[in-house]
Amino acid sequence: MEERKGLYSSLGKIAWGYALIYLYFNINTIDLLPDWAGWLLIGSALPGVAAAGEPSALLLRPLCWLLAAWEGLCWALEAMGRPTELWGLWLIAAAVSLYVHFQLFTNLASAAERFACPQRRSLLVLRTVNVVFTTLMHLPLPLDSNDAWLAWPLVAVSLVIIVGTLVVMNTFQASLRMGAWNRSSPQALAEMPAANVYRFGRSASRKNVKTPLCGRFLLRWRVSQVSATPCRGGVPPPPGVGLSPALRRRARAA
Repeated sequence: MEERKGLYSSLGKIAWGYALIYLYFNINTIDLLPDWAGWLLIGSALPGVAAAGEPSALLLRPLCWLLAAWEGLCWALEAMGRPTELWGLWLIAAAVSLYVHFQLFTNLASAAERFACPQRRSLLVLRTVNVVFTTLMHLPLPLDSNDAWLAWPLVAVSLVIIVGTLVVMNTFQASLRMGAWNRSSPQALAEMPAANVYRFGRSASRKNVKTPLCGRFLLRWRVSQVSATPCRGGVPPPPGVGLSPALRRRARAA
């Protein structure tokens, strides 16, 4: 359960980190959505990914700090109106970012497979799209000229990547949340005391979550003996429901 919680919170940070990296909104020469903030968010999310069974994700953390420092330096130089082509260091930063994109989405796809979430294929597609798009952005393309016809398709692709990342991470979180509920199997419920089953069913009813208690599986409920019956909304049946006619009459009479 703790692994799911850590991964759940990390997915939101990663999604918004990529949104900051790909979005560009500036006033004069100051970028209001700096890339360095996105890399800091992604770096802070990596311990949660590592705790979910992907320890290699922690190896990306120093690289995220380096990318954040590089993007922070470029952000400051652009704000001061100075050139950012620093002795070819941008090429090293591009290679490091490609590796981080590839390995991070590989770890997330592996975690999705481990928790039986259906987002594995979508994460691998996002991995490929991010690597290809990052490569294109670091090629010497005519993006600054007056007839930069290629700029608009790249803007459209970046928006698709942002929306796709947010959607995939959100559905991944939903799968983790539903997977935590589905861990309450009928065998586990059969071992619970009656009071615990009652409280579990009441909480599921209040949250309006379709759990194994609701409608499809059998609920242990003690009236004069342990009986099993379907329930609606996770609320235990009234005394006598699901019992034999003789036991039902005795329960109502009591």
